[in-house]
Amino acid sequence: MESVGKRLKEGREQNNYSIEQVARDTHISKQYLLALEEENFSIIPGETYITGFLRNYSEYLSLNPDEMVSLYKSLKIQEQPLPMHELLETKSRKLPVKVVLLILLILLLVGGAGFIGYLMLSVKSADGAPPEQGKAALQGEENEYLFQEEVLTRWFNRGETIKVPVSGRLIDLKLISITEKLTIEVLGEKLDLNIGESRSLDLNGNSRIDLRILLNDIDTSEEAVSYTHLTL
Repeated sequence: MESVGKRLKEGREQNNYSIEQVARDTHISKQYLLALEEENFSIIPGETYITGFLRNYSEYLSLNPDEMVSLYKSLKIQEQPLPMHELLETKSRKLPVKVVLLILLILLLVGGAGFIGYLMLSVKSADGAPPEQGKAALQGEENEYLFQEEVLTRWFNRGETIKVPVSGRLIDLKLISITEKLTIEVLGEKLDLNIGESRSLDLNGNSRIDLRILLNDIDTSEEAVSYTHLTL
């Protein structure tokens, strides 16, 4: 089977990109980029982060992200041993399909399509990032951003608000402080994040994860913070 990591590395080298340049442009850490190229997926924190980073990196290299993710998933299936009881099974049977939906940043759009549809969006691209990695600003609100993208890596400034659609309403995440750590206010409570740390949040009280935030980097010279936002 064709190697995911080999295609990424060859694509980068064909474009004469250094790993440091890719890290700057995509806001994905060098450690995770090398993990993708070396297929050392175990050091990346979670399956959805793997597919999210893989999509971003593939798009940056002008590779088909869906094809690359499918290639990765095929690789994972091949690596999983078939249980002995299935090897010995003689009767044909239909296997139940279990769908596990991990929402790592935005969406649990329960009835949310119509709710979001009326919002007029203006897409702004990040400096040095591929056009697909833009951010949507709510019309008339320069410091408020509504997210609909499947995967997004972005720099944000102190004082900005990220609006997350959950169960037909918008939840505000306010970036109130950026020092050596990031402080976010959500639903009246303050949440601190250090670089490399991720948090899972239940935003509607149903005991399910609606939102996961990974703090990728902080630039205190500009009071800016880089989020890596992932969802399947």
